[in-house]
Amino acid sequence: MTQRRLYLLVGGCVVAVALPLAANPSLHLRADAMSNTALAHAVRRHGLPPPDPYLAGQPLQYHWGYNAAIAGLSALTGIEPLPLMVWLGPAALAVALAAGARLVRRAGGSNQGAALAVALALVGLNGWGWLILATRWATGATAPAETPDEGVRSFLPQLVAGYDVRLGFFATKALVATSFTWCLALVAVAAGALLRFLREGGWRQGVVFALAASGAGCATAHVGAGLFGLAVVGLGATLWLRRRGDPAAAEGLATSPGRCSHKRPACGQREDAPRSASETLAATAARAAPSERTAGSRGELFRRAAQALGFVGVGLALFIPYLFVVSGTSVGRERLLWLALPDGPHLLGIAAGLGPLAACVAIAGRPTRWTLERAWLAFLAAGFAAAFLVVRAVDGVEEKFPFVAAMLLAFYVGSVAGELKPRRRRLAWLLAASAVPTTLLGLVAYTRAPDTIRLSAAEAAAFEWIARNAPPDAVVVARERSTLVPILARRDLYVPDRVGFHRAARCDPAVWDRRTEQMRRLFEEGEAAAVLDAIAAELRRPVLLVVRAHEMRVDDIGLYQHFSAGDIRVLGLDSELRKP
Repeated sequence: MTQRRLYLLVGGCVVAVALPLAANPSLHLRADAMSNTALAHAVRRHGLPPPDPYLAGQPLQYHWGYNAAIAGLSALTGIEPLPLMVWLGPAALAVALAAGARLVRRAGGSNQGAALAVALALVGLNGWGWLILATRWATGATAPAETPDEGVRSFLPQLVAGYDVRLGFFATKALVATSFTWCLALVAVAAGALLRFLREGGWRQGVVFALAASGAGCATAHVGAGLFGLAVVGLGATLWLRRRGDPAAAEGLATSPGRCSHKRPACGQREDAPRSASETLAATAARAAPSERTAGSRGELFRRAAQALGFVGVGLALFIPYLFVVSGTSVGRERLLWLALPDGPHLLGIAAGLGPLAACVAIAGRPTRWTLERAWLAFLAAGFAAAFLVVRAVDGVEEKFPFVAAMLLAFYVGSVAGELKPRRRRLAWLLAASAVPTTLLGLVAYTRAPDTIRLSAAEAAAFEWIARNAPPDAVVVARERSTLVPILARRDLYVPDRVGFHRAARCDPAVWDRRTEQMRRLFEEGEAAAVLDAIAAELRRPVLLVVRAHEMRVDDIGLYQHFSAGDIRVLGLDSELRKP
């Protein structure tokens, strides 16, 4: 396979995954797209840091780095935030796969190995759930005719023991308007830059690592923190082991066959060379020979590892202030991270999700050569997998770690695939193909997913009127479809209609109780004018009320009717929508 065909494969995979977005536009505003769209509009209205658009006037207790970047890009291009986020998802997947293919080739892999890495990174986490589906067909638990609509939902809850069904469907991460696919892409770029710096030097690679790692943290804070932590541990081990190493042995370790006996120095290894892959992970990074371009002195790799720690510090200097700002509110005072023993759901999640990849790693066995890149890929993948098992994070954020581990494991397998015997290499490709049915089931069901918005024409007209005519700082009080107000009306909402949406339960409990009581008085006791007066006095901002015609009569409550469509009314205190 030529390099051109390799990148054509990357492009073809991305296009195939993105087809549901083109076939079903109702997928665009689903799941994380709702909160991310609301936050991007809030950044454009209020600047940085934005307040919470779902709780007007309250601090935003959520990470907004991705949304700020989207808001800036939207201002530059004139494209609305939602389509930008939707189509940047497949673009991020393309970056991740292309960066991985490049990393595989730099690690000594062939173009065929890079192609295998691309395939495994795309479908490797999807596991063998289709076997469970086949069993359910055989027992009559699921009808085959229901499969195109149910897709992975019919078996994934059993596969991951109810923990999180998304663990079994990697491809959907690129189909939701979310920051996580960009986080994966930036992790791949950061890993490649760090390893190239260690191998060849060059301050540009160090800067790329610092920027990409801090960007990954701004996209998904826990993953960024994990990347920095593992980089510090790995580089620290490099420095420590390099000081204890023998440069002659280092050259032998980097160039000699790894399957030679440790008791045979003629094979190019010392008798006290590392005797297992786990020992070799850090030792290889510490003692790998310099490349031909930069064959250097005994302390060359030691010096580069020390310099790399400096670039880690630069990345942390960019990341920590952002982390402090987004975690400095009440959410920062709760426990964001803690350790726990591995439990059943997490163990099953790893076993089911990483099954094909783990099998491929077992097939690969110990590589012929432990290179710097292979050791680091294995180390980072093992680190993220271990973190998933023993770390618990607020809102179950640790569920993102297996995705990172899967991507890095795929790159590792691709880097060693060229050294496998033909039979083993074919078996690795067969394992990759075995995860394709799960992916296709998920993509088909995703394409056929119904529209979850189902907004009436009158509601859409009311939100559009608010977006066009209300002051930017106006606050909307609504009960019908209120979660769509920050997205479609592009204004802050007084209080959502559901506790828990967009971390609403983490606001000040006194504020939440007072606002829900105001909503009860407004809709159940009919004290609309008094309640809106109190809200306007509390927030010192224009207030609009969205109601259905049968709920309130304008003549009875002393409010101005600003807009009506069908049975939907937009009411307010001021006929000119001025601040009170």
